Amino acid sequence: DTLFYPPGGELIFAQADFSSTIIYPQFVAGQVYVDASNVAPNFADIPSQLVQEGDTLKIAVNVSDQNSDNVIIVCVQKPESAVFEDNGDGSGLFRWVPPYLGDESSDGPPITVAFVTSDGELSDSIVIEITVVNTNRKPEISTEATVSINAGETLVLKAYVNEPDLEKITWEFSGLPFELTQIDNNNAQFLWTASVVDTGQFFISLIASDPHGLKDTAKTNIKVFPVDIYTLSFDTVSAFPNGIINVGLNLVNKLPITAFSLLIKYDQFDLTLLDVTNTVSRTSDFEYFTYTNNADGMAGNLRIGGIVSTSSSSQTLSVGSGLLANIQFKILDVISVGGNFSPLTFVFDSSTNENSLQDSTGTLVATDAVVYQQGYVEIISLNDIVRGDINLNGISYEIGDAIYFAGFFMNPVDFPLNTMQMANSDINDDNIVASVADLVALINVMLNGGQSGKLETMSDPKAYVFFEEKEHSVLLYYDTDFEIGGIYLSLIFDKENADYKVTNLFNNIELMHGKDKSNLNILQFSYDGETMPVGRHPFIEIETSEWFDFERSEFATSFGSLVIAEINDK
Repeated sequence: DTLFYPPGGELIFAQADFSSTIIYPQFVAGQVYVDASNVAPNFADIPSQLVQEGDTLKIAVNVSDQNSDNVIIVCVQKPESAVFEDNGDGSGLFRWVPPYLGDESSDGPPITVAFVTSDGELSDSIVIEITVVNTNRKPEISTEATVSINAGETLVLKAYVNEPDLEKITWEFSGLPFELTQIDNNNAQFLWTASVVDTGQFFISLIASDPHGLKDTAKTNIKVFPVDIYTLSFDTVSAFPNGIINVGLNLVNKLPITAFSLLIKYDQFDLTLLDVTNTVSRTSDFEYFTYTNNADGMAGNLRIGGIVSTSSSSQTLSVGSGLLANIQFKILDVISVGGNFSPLTFVFDSSTNENSLQDSTGTLVATDAVVYQQGYVEIISLNDIVRGDINLNGISYEIGDAIYFAGFFMNPVDFPLNTMQMANSDINDDNIVASVADLVALINVMLNGGQSGKLETMSDPKAYVFFEEKEHSVLLYYDTDFEIGGIYLSLIFDKENADYKVTNLFNNIELMHGKDKSNLNILQFSYDGETMPVGRHPFIEIETSEWFDFERSEFATSFGSLVIAEINDK
């Protein structure tokens, strides 16, 4: 209702100075409106919600207001990743994608979402409950599609699984008898040892299952390559001329054996066999081990054989690799062999089953089932020979070289010659090292100057040594057709500690002698280049009560050529 009341009388305004002027104001009518009472805005009902993990949930939010007031809507409680938009017209939209893991997934309690609306004076609120339903996801396997190994090796195959729900995985496999090892989390490791006869391709399946029955299957192709079941080989050894070397004879066997018989060929012109041993080897406990040099009358043929047990066929040389035997050679002491590769080979003779192995059943292994790796001995070339530098002080043909060289003949233990010294000792260039002729040639160069090299030689020089037995001594004579520059004798006594006395029968010639166990070494030469005459002459007398024999009898011409003397009685 609207009422109007006119003024009740006159309203007179007077000026401030209280003048008599009278002002009559104009009156304009007004209005008073009476509204209905304000009512709070109201949410439309929203039911409880169900949503799958990973799906998008959308909730429409609507508000009504009887007074048609402008209202705002606010989401005061929601999941962290949820989004709400107020459209400004009394409606809004809530959007949310539930995660697969964590408290806001199906692993946690129902989610509570709250909204509040207001017209500026009055408000309303609503709370809804959202239940998150589990979404099971399939595990995924990651592994190699193709794997290659050699027969006899162990396959290590690792499989990694991505389980998005972090659930426990159960593994299954087919195709091979694997040994399964769980690594970390749900990942796994599969082991399989192939025998030496397992060759070809093997197709396997690996299956990962979660607790709800979802599975993933990965297929792998395993390629197993054949291998050499038996391999025989030699060590490759390098040494200088005159060196002593040990060459290993080796066997790799991927199946057990019970015996072997091997025929080997070496170059007897480069190498001299010293010994064959199995002391520190895979055959050290064999019941039977033997070797024969120059087998079947063939120079340079070496037969080596062994049997694990002659009484029990069940004993074997187990699977493995390493030394069967150690072969010791001495390299020829001729410098010219330097630079050679002296071969070591296996010799085959089908009639005698050479180079054969016997397996655990006692059956001979066919030679085509064995790999034979031939070898060689590298004889190192002496490219830096400095003839005459015997003491290796960098100066050739000086008195120190002659003294050291002479000491070598007397006592090679105290005055040894290594390979380089041996090479440097071939003064007369006859490819024979460390002879008395080289000592004479060395002294000649020292006295006469000039360079070493091929020295003047005689055609077929002859030297003989005669001995005359006396009551308490032996008198030695020589007979030569050349002047003698030096004599070197090495005598072997029957007793190691035999007493002796050596007398020099040439006053102008040096006499040196020394005892080395049962050997008596005697050297006659002159530092001044003096010689001993042509013909037959007594040169030394040896007082002793023991019998001796001649091991070496070297004569050198006055030019430094080597002559090996023939030993005769008187």
